[in-house]
Amino acid sequence: MSYLDEHDKPIAFFARFIYYSCLRPGEICKLKLKDIDLTRKLITVPLNVTKNTKKSTPDIIDIESSLFNEIEKLKVEKYPYDCFLTSKSDTIIGPVSMGSNTPYKRFIKALGVLGLLGKGYTLYSFKHYSNIIRVQNGWNLAEIMKVNRHSTVTNTEKYLKDLSRYTDISKKEVPSI
Repeated sequence: MSYLDEHDKPIAFFARFIYYSCLRPGEICKLKLKDIDLTRKLITVPLNVTKNTKKSTPDIIDIESSLFNEIEKLKVEKYPYDCFLTSKSDTIIGPVSMGSNTPYKRFIKALGVLGLLGKGYTLYSFKHYSNIIRVQNGWNLAEIMKVNRHSTVTNTEKYLKDLSRYTDISKKEVPSI
């Protein structure tokens, strides 16, 4: 994140957006400012943006405080309502959507500079890590499922597959039999 903060601020913002919201990269690329209600701290994920095509109503997700702070730093009020939250512009917000492959390509470029290519990192790593951190901070499976907007527990469990790598049980006691 330090490297991205210094060398690619739009991708740093994009990565934090994934981490805090658990939105999919393709969904973030298509979000417009009109989809974000900072007063009520909500994001509406329009049906034409969401992955699940069987829904009849848009998803509405809460903007938690850290994500709210990231969005506020962009001073969204000075942009037209129909601008994209992430765009081709270096100001992050702009009239033309950032292409769905652009964040991936720029993230891969950063990984290359840092010598981290081939280590399994992707933009989805931010979502996976977010889920693990949430579990470690007391979130239950249903809450994780809801924040990811998954329709099955199986989908959610995929995001927690590396949980055991981050779980220390060395000081856990087994109840007496």
